[in-house]
Amino acid sequence: MTLVLSSSEASDELAEALERFRAQGLTAEPVVFGADGVPEAAVISFTLYSALLPAIDELVIAETLRSRSGKQSVPPKEVAADAGLNPDD
Repeated sequence: MTLVLSSSEASDELAEALERFRAQGLTAEPVVFGADGVPEAAVISFTLYSALLPAIDELVIAETLRSRSGKQSVPPKEVAADAGLNPDD
């Protein structure tokens, strides 16, 4: 179970978290925080963020397409294939 810090606790944790991110990179535990113990945000290492960026981009594109079409989300690779593009390029 992930520990959810308050925003002030998360602020106090940042220097230690930065040291952990430098030492552990992708495997470093994130800093998760929010109000009343409900997770609302997370701070992760830049190494992990960089690795996740392609997936984040796909999720944003899929959500944009879904909101514009008023239909359920279509995976970006499916959209590319339907347009005659190679989704792996």
